[in-house]
Amino acid sequence: MNEFARKFFLAGLGLAATTENKAKNAFNELTQKGENLQSKEAKFLKEIMDSSEKTADEFSDRFDDLKEEFIQKMGAVSKEEFEGLKSSVNKMKAQNDEHNENLEKLTEEINKLKNELNKKTG
Repeated sequence: MNEFARKFFLAGLGLAATTENKAKNAFNELTQKGENLQSKEAKFLKEIMDSSEKTADEFSDRFDDLKEEFIQKMGAVSKEEFEGLKSSVNKMKAQNDEHNENLEKLTEEINKLKNELNKKTG
């Protein structure tokens, strides 16, 4: 019976060694498959993100084009045109204020001259 127990013990050791090797191999294989899958998922997600960004850019460009067409059809001015008009109006207002000041001075001078003329002829 000693021989049987010894062989049974050795068979158990052999089984443990075989199981350990197979478990390591299975673990390594599963790890590799997981890494491959993770890499494929990352690539897939990157492709989706790139495609989404491209679509968003195309949508934005098309929206800008449609907005410009609408503004032109409505006869509205662009922001740049508005700023240019605003600048022109401000310049004309400043010129008008200057002309009004000059007019007031001339009016005062005319009134002074009238008064002097009235005193001399008066």
